Amino acid sequence: MLPENVFRPRPSSPADQPPHLGKASRSAYVNHRRRSTDWPWPKARLGRILVVDDDPAVLPVVVNMVQFLGYPTTAVSSAKNALQVLDITHHSLVIAEYDLPWMPASQLAEQIKTQHPGTRVIIMTGRCQAEISGRLGGGGVVDGLLFKPFNMNILREKIEMGHTRCSASYPT
Repeated sequence: MLPENVFRPRPSSPADQPPHLGKASRSAYVNHRRRSTDWPWPKARLGRILVVDDDPAVLPVVVNMVQFLGYPTTAVSSAKNALQVLDITHHSLVIAEYDLPWMPASQLAEQIKTQHPGTRVIIMTGRCQAEISGRLGGGGVVDGLLFKPFNMNILREKIEMGHTRCSASYPT
């Protein structure tokens, strides 16, 4: 398992702190500065997010990114496991890899929408945008596409954009 602080900002050095502050004031200044410059935490809590990816190098990275944004996260490595987890616990959002073995992401999204209405699905992929949009764009089953490589800002926007749109449709 990756260390908890993989995506956390490094503590600032004493050189970054104003020299005129005492020790207690200096730590308060650093904590305030950290809070004000970190990624914005979600204003409206979304709930648990399920991340599905069969690549053991990518899955922990995406999970850590989502957790850093402040969302509780569950990680699984297959579509079958994702459906089993969704049967046991409620998840507001599923972020799934497009190229999953045994079940394409479009089929996974259809099953999630049928069995768990109100759960949003975002598909992440490294494939060409035109190809994926053509395959998934027409059915309305997928709530968003996340193209690799992506950064924290893009991930946050995708998560919050869908939450804002869906929170009006599905009261919580």
